[in-house]
Amino acid sequence: MKESDKSTVLISDIDGTLKPGGSKSDTLFRIEKTTDGKGRFSIVPAPMPSRIQERIRYLQRSKKLAFGLCSGWPMADLLKYAPFADFFIAEQGAVVRFGCEPGNDTDVFTSDKQVTALARQVQLLKEHYCSVDTPGLYVIDRKYSCLLAFVNRTPEINTETGLQIEQFGGTRLIEIDGTVRKANLLFVEYKIPGITKDHGVREIMRRLATKQFYYYGNDTNDLPVFRMPGCVGFAPDSAKEAVFTATCYRSGPVPAGTDTVLDCMEFGMDGLPDYLIKNKVKSMFISREKELIQAIEELRPWYGNCRAVTMIHRLLPYLAAMTPPEYMHALDVAEKSIRIIRALHLPEPGLISVEVLTAAALLHDIEEFAGEPHEVAGARTAKRIMDEIGCGSMADAVAELIIRHVDKKRERTDASMILANILIDADVLSKFSLFGRFRSLLFQAKEDRMRYTKDSFLNLDRILDDVSSSLFFHQSRLMVRQDEIALSYYFSSELYSGEGFL
Repeated sequence: MKESDKSTVLISDIDGTLKPGGSKSDTLFRIEKTTDGKGRFSIVPAPMPSRIQERIRYLQRSKKLAFGLCSGWPMADLLKYAPFADFFIAEQGAVVRFGCEPGNDTDVFTSDKQVTALARQVQLLKEHYCSVDTPGLYVIDRKYSCLLAFVNRTPEINTETGLQIEQFGGTRLIEIDGTVRKANLLFVEYKIPGITKDHGVREIMRRLATKQFYYYGNDTNDLPVFRMPGCVGFAPDSAKEAVFTATCYRSGPVPAGTDTVLDCMEFGMDGLPDYLIKNKVKSMFISREKELIQAIEELRPWYGNCRAVTMIHRLLPYLAAMTPPEYMHALDVAEKSIRIIRALHLPEPGLISVEVLTAAALLHDIEEFAGEPHEVAGARTAKRIMDEIGCGSMADAVAELIIRHVDKKRERTDASMILANILIDADVLSKFSLFGRFRSLLFQAKEDRMRYTKDSFLNLDRILDDVSSSLFFHQSRLMVRQDEIALSYYFSSELYSGEGFL
């Protein structure tokens, strides 16, 4: 990484922030024996959520984001968790590294004689516990600390070492030697006093030649970083109360709150307080994304192990740049497209491509406000995006579907139009839903024009007729929810009843 090329810096803790459920009882800990022959163990980290990983990669490319991890984890585990990170701050700030290449570690405290002496005590402590053949006791090897994991037994505490002691744990799911079970997992961490995360962060800031940075954390060991000059701090809703007094912003629950931090990287800090207020609305988008992925997962018995879910994660950063109504509409159309496929029970070979349909549904309105016809501009943009996410082989098919999604004639006997007909049906179903009616009203306010007449909003019978006549597949008509359409009718009636509205 060329440090001068990066214009924005984001540093994040892991447990309870980037790693969802970091402090919950259902968190799975994998304890594995090291290969050094010394009888020590390591906790193997679960991979970073794909959604967060893809978005960080996108921001690294497009926004010159320098992304780094800051944790009590040893360096080896940080490298496994996010090998694409630009830098790493390990062991509570004692060790830093730029990039993943070996030999780049910098020990921040090597010149401190007191720390060197205490480090020897940490080593003696490790050797003492490793020499004791005690089932259920695991020594997690770190350079400047000694983490003891006790399974289903009371921890042994030695206060004579002069080291700082921290205890934590509880009922956890653990995997040892390939066996997963629920156990009372208690940790005792011996740490060298004076080593805090801000020391490692200062070294990173010095190397990057910058003073301002974003930091995302949730625990008291993050407080020294939050109090640093130039720190713009975020904490999730699950953070400790003392953390909120030191942070600038509360980002929401994990992992959705992580998106709030990444949004700040993408769109800048201007008007951020207003954005965070609106973040409650964004939880609906997260929910819709989950519904879409669930719908695709339900197709696996029919279509096997398709790549659509991976592709969705790669496309979401591009969707996030759309206006919120369009972002929600794209997710809704994609989800309805998948459900129509399932209802039709169409075979895959030569007829249905779940990946192509999903991509076209997500990108069909990507250029809704373009100066030229939005399907033409959208097809062109979609081809570029598909190339950028490594799906160029599908680019032409996706672009063709986007061109056809405005086709009102519908070549009903043409088998090649099946995908287009599914997409058009899904688009119609979304437009007549409650959110679709609300989206239409937002367009009227934005463009100062009527997308639908007042009568089309207030005549329930006409709404139902419009839906019925606009859908091609019988299975699509069965998906019409009259209660939702009725709700949109009453919603519109309430808005139109206000004096002077529209």
